[in-house]
Amino acid sequence: NYPKYRLALLTNGLLLSDSQVLEDIKNIDLLIPSLDAGSNEVFQKINHPVKSVDFNSYIEALINIRKNFKNQLWLETFLIKFTYTKPSNKYNVLNKCKTGLNRPEPILK
Repeated sequence: NYPKYRLALLTNGLLLSDSQVLEDIKNIDLLIPSLDAGSNEVFQKINHPVKSVDFNSYIEALINIRKNFKNQLWLETFLIKFTYTKPSNKYNVLNKCKTGLNRPEPILK
């Protein structure tokens, strides 16, 4: 009804593996899920997901979105101080995020 406006959805992404959610958001112009961790341990601390959601299943959901979502997809990432205790460790966090994304099927092109 409003063709000059674009619709964006910012989400923690925890429901992106649900087929009904995917159907409901298929016409969103811009989807922005978060990726705030590079490991399951940090993922659990930051996102506090339900027990059935872990880092690997979340990454798989993001990969599925990338394959099937036809509109724009951005990835939002936060670096949170508690995830590293020394300045050099922030680079370890970044490398873990990169490792989580370094898969045969990239999340983003």
